[in-house]
Amino acid sequence: MTNPANAYDLNNASFATFKYDSVATGSFEVKTYNNTAPITNEIAFVDFKLKYAASIGDDVGDQYRIVYYVLTFGPVVLQDWTSSAYSTIGTGAVRTWSAQSEPYDGVWNDTDVTNIRLIVQTKPAGDSKSTFEEYEAWVNVYTYRKPTIWVNPASQTDPSSPFNVKIDIATVDDLYGWEFKLYYLSNILTISSVQLGPLLNNTVGNDLSKLWGKKGMTDAFNATHGQVNASQSILGDIQGATTNAGTLATLTFTVDGNAGTTGLNLSETKLVGYEFTSKTLAYMTHNVTHGSVTITGGVPEFPFGAALEIGLIGVVFYTWWRSKRKQLPQVKA
Repeated sequence: MTNPANAYDLNNASFATFKYDSVATGSFEVKTYNNTAPITNEIAFVDFKLKYAASIGDDVGDQYRIVYYVLTFGPVVLQDWTSSAYSTIGTGAVRTWSAQSEPYDGVWNDTDVTNIRLIVQTKPAGDSKSTFEEYEAWVNVYTYRKPTIWVNPASQTDPSSPFNVKIDIATVDDLYGWEFKLYYLSNILTISSVQLGPLLNNTVGNDLSKLWGKKGMTDAFNATHGQVNASQSILGDIQGATTNAGTLATLTFTVDGNAGTTGLNLSETKLVGYEFTSKTLAYMTHNVTHGSVTITGGVPEFPFGAALEIGLIGVVFYTWWRSKRKQLPQVKA
């Protein structure tokens, strides 16, 4: 067993320290992944890979297990205690544990990745013929640009009725599905339609058999607010959508006639990404920007009182005109 001080990844300009402690813990440990190019994008998920061979001698009491820590949090068990022989040597195969969780708060960041400790622990039972050989270890980090879901336009004043509002998304990679709820004051606006956007449809060439979508409208959500529900997802092993700017849905509202300002507040937004190579789904953290609509004078209506007054004026004028007409002198030919 060789014991190098460091293992390097020349492609990603990173390295990890390596430690073998046969006396204190009976373990092989890869720790302190040092990134010379820190991760600036959001981390979707992390995979662990290990190339190793384990053989058990005459004493079946010999065991090993594979775990990892993040700082002091863990252990998270990848392979529980076993006496089974195993080898990824010769075939070029590498054992992979995909989409592993971060044990502290469940969200990976660059500091977490830097402080991963990948450990192989052993339980020798006195047999010198058992061996565990660790050849290569990897931590694969899958990142994405942090997207933003936003109401477009962000604000409107006295729009014509009906009018449209788009729920747009910016800087997203491999988007596989989305969901949102939107709330507004129901005495100012009424939702009339929801149209799912073209972003996911275009991804699969408008093959709607590979898409699943729903749209719901609950105008009377409670005494004061209306609610819009909408979601859409790709089905099947299909690459997700990548774009700098796209539309998730278009909402059509009508103005109710009352003056005031209502927020267009997004809630319970969810984005799901799909890593096509590793076939892994993961939720994306993202930013949310809400919108608003202001009605300054309401929708113009013809007041009943004004109509009655105008009608009475018309009757008086007609009566006066008829009276004047009768008083004109008669001219004889």
